[in-house]
Parts: sequence; structure tokens; C-alpha cells
Amino acid sequence: MESLESLASQLEEGKEALLDALAGCGLEEFSWEGKGSSLRHLLEGAVDALNLRFGRLVAMALGLPPTPCIVPAQLSSPREAAMVLQVAHRRLLNLLHLVGPQDLERTVVTSAGERLTLAQVLAQVVQAYRGWAEEVRALRKAYASPKGEGHGH
Repeated sequence: MESLESLASQLEEGKEALLDALAGCGLEEFSWEGKGSSLRHLLEGAVDALNLRFGRLVAMALGLPPTPCIVPAQLSSPREAAMVLQVAHRRLLNLLHLVGPQDLERTVVTSAGERLTLAQVLAQVVQAYRGWAEEVRALRKAYASPKGEGHGH
């Protein structure tokens, strides 16, 4: 089983990888639709997953109420996306502030009926960060390619 320190470190690395993948993105590129998606939609989904899915699962596993007043993300720029991602990440880590190693075995049942430990939920967040960073890089590569289907034209 992963240690709490290891999971926290991996979460931080995942967030940084995602922010690095987004670094230097312009507004046109942020809104460009390629491969059926855009950076805007991808990052809105990432923020929503952090806030509305993973944050709620962690809170439930710890017997805490879900964070109130969380609404689906509507991002208008890459800068806003980076800030909102950092806030969602911090919100998730704040839930872990008083967690001890023994808490990693606490379980939660997902809306799909799957029983997960807190450690498994956090491992899913790490995997999600890696996937989002990969998707951001793929969309940015498609945007930059000479055959990019959009570029605002």
C-alpha cells in the first residue's frame, strides 16, 4: 500500500505536470476544438472531477460533509484554468490535512456502487492528473501541427 506521504507527493507532481502541460497556452489555443475536445472542456472536466467527484469521495471516506456551493467549472482563459485547478487541488489536499496513515484504509462507496479505500481514491486522482496532462499535451500538439484543424480559421 502507498504511504500517505507518497500519495501526497504524487498528487503534487500530478498537479504540476498538468500545469506545466498548460504553460504558455494562449486564449485561441485554449478555445480551439480538435479531436472532439478543447483545452477549455478538458480542464473544466478536470476541475469538476476534482471538486465534484474526488473531493466528495474523500470527504465521504473521512465522514466529512461535502464542500458546499461547488458548481461546475466555466473557464474563460488558460490563466483562470490554472488558478481554478490550483484552488480545486488545494481544496482536496485540505481534506487530507488531518488524515493519518490508518485513514487510508477507510472505505467509500461510489455512485456506481464500487467500494474504494481512501488510498484507492487518491491513486485514482494521481492517475487522472497524469491522463489530463497527456490529453493537454496531445491537444496542444494537434493545435500546433501544420494540419491543425482549427487555429481560429
